[in-house]
Amino acid sequence: MSPFWVGNDAWSNLLPVIHYRNSIINQHTFPFFTDLWYGGRLQWQNPLWNFLYLPSTLVWLIMPLDWGTDIVYLGHLIFILLVARKLASLFLGAEIERISAAIILVSPALPAFTAGQSEKILSWGWVLLALYFLLDQNKTMTQRGVVSGLCLGVIPITGSNYYTLYAAILLLPLAASFKNRKLLACLVLGALIGLVHLPSVWYLFGQSRANAGQSIREFSLSFAGILSSLSIGLAKPFGWETWAPIGIPMVYLFFRTVFLKVKSKIAFTLSEKSLGLALLVLVLLATSLAYQGHHLMDPFRVPARAVAFIALVVTLFVLMVRDGREKTNTRIFLVASALQVGILSFMIQPYGAAYSPYDPQAQILADVLKSDNAKNAWISMRELNDMYIQVVLTQNGISLPNVYYGDMGQAVKIEGDYCGYSFDHLVTLAPIEGDSIELKADMEWSDTHGRISLNELSLVRRVNINGLTYDVYRVICDC
Repeated sequence: MSPFWVGNDAWSNLLPVIHYRNSIINQHTFPFFTDLWYGGRLQWQNPLWNFLYLPSTLVWLIMPLDWGTDIVYLGHLIFILLVARKLASLFLGAEIERISAAIILVSPALPAFTAGQSEKILSWGWVLLALYFLLDQNKTMTQRGVVSGLCLGVIPITGSNYYTLYAAILLLPLAASFKNRKLLACLVLGALIGLVHLPSVWYLFGQSRANAGQSIREFSLSFAGILSSLSIGLAKPFGWETWAPIGIPMVYLFFRTVFLKVKSKIAFTLSEKSLGLALLVLVLLATSLAYQGHHLMDPFRVPARAVAFIALVVTLFVLMVRDGREKTNTRIFLVASALQVGILSFMIQPYGAAYSPYDPQAQILADVLKSDNAKNAWISMRELNDMYIQVVLTQNGISLPNVYYGDMGQAVKIEGDYCGYSFDHLVTLAPIEGDSIELKADMEWSDTHGRISLNELSLVRRVNINGLTYDVYRVICDC
């Protein structure tokens, strides 16, 4: 049992890892193409492709999949905490303040560990590290620009496309606020390393995302929702995407700081104005106001994901504009917010998945299929949390023409070269009602639909997997 895997995001995020592990470890080839996915597909044509992110790839190649995932996730949690404390040290002197601020800065990333959203886990530390180098005035402009740019470039390599956009919205205006061409140029040059991820997404340019309009409507936040998310972590629509609490005291400090500066007619610095600009753009994205009247933003069809960066900008603003005359009060607010975030984090603590990618009962199904010379198996999941079965089959080299995964331009095909079908075996929940079995794509946006007659199938064996009974059929051609 892994402490992190709980939802379908966790299992589906592991499929690309399984494919490149299979290519390298079993087939001894470069992970360019896989025949285990939708009848055959280029592995790197995937927006979440992170094979080139070596810190995680090397661990996943060396270690078993379950241990490797635990190490990758825990390692990045430690990395995020250390970088968050380092970033806080630029503005805070007392250790209790730095630790409190670090907890607050880590908060927006915590839901990813429960939901198993690998791209967010891998990228959040690099966002904070980019900010640290950009804001560290003890370094030269060249150092600040190059290293922060490299950190920005690493973010797309982790497969985090949303966070690449949001990080650019935050970092570029902030870098420009220092009015140093060398700093800005070095940042842009350093970020060019991220272009190696471009082949994984460029084939999607100009293509509409599945159910983009519906997703944008369902995952948009109201202004009140943003405040609620930042204050207590709860906002409609309830879920991982809208959980980004930094604490009621921090939200209060932000508005109080802005109010006092305006009231006292103290001019905002360029850096503060750049944060304000980034905050405005991020709010427009989170509320989907920036999506109206065009389809340019359709690839980023979950507007609420911007709330994590809204939380980051608000926290950063409070730290940067901290009033030295009220250090004691600020310390109290920081500690109080950190305590609140710590308590709220128990709401989303990962309870772990009930099954592992080496589940012995799912392995029995794989053995049954392999003993019957199965190459391609059609299987539909009743619940997405049952995807561990597909993970086990994939690890056993059984091709799955129908598997749940995020939209990357793929198609599920029923027709194929084997007796007119794309599969030679079919696995379905028992018992069967009627004289045919429905064939439906596991992806909610696909209209692939058909049926196969029981006369075209031969029962191989009935298998029980963790309380569910599956019938394994072989497709026959002499019906």
